[in-house]
Amino acid sequence: MSRPEQIIHRQIVSGLRAGLPANWIVTHLANGGYRTKAEGGIFKSLGVLAGMPDILILGETEHGATAWFFEVKATEKGRLTDLQKAVHARLRELGFGVETVASWDQALRMARHWRLPLRFAGMGP
Repeated sequence: MSRPEQIIHRQIVSGLRAGLPANWIVTHLANGGYRTKAEGGIFKSLGVLAGMPDILILGETEHGATAWFFEVKATEKGRLTDLQKAVHARLRELGFGVETVASWDQALRMARHWRLPLRFAGMGP
């Protein structure tokens, strides 16, 4: 069985892909997970940035193209690392939306707060 964080992650990606316009992009930033030292070195040399949030949303609003990010945790008590806090703060300084969520409902509330153009009124993906 999948880990709880993976289940939540899949619900968020599925729900956003179903609810946002077809030309928007919702993707997972595959930075996490176990890597050998060699793989870690390769990924770092390719530009992987530790601390980046899990989910990236790209779309265009009346103000132009922009990005939003979700960091997914298995529970509301899930803690960010110092590196994640620093990267998330930098993304916010650049004007991007970044939020840590532990459920589809939290992600949906935040997406609505950000005024993303969701095509459904329901609460589920």
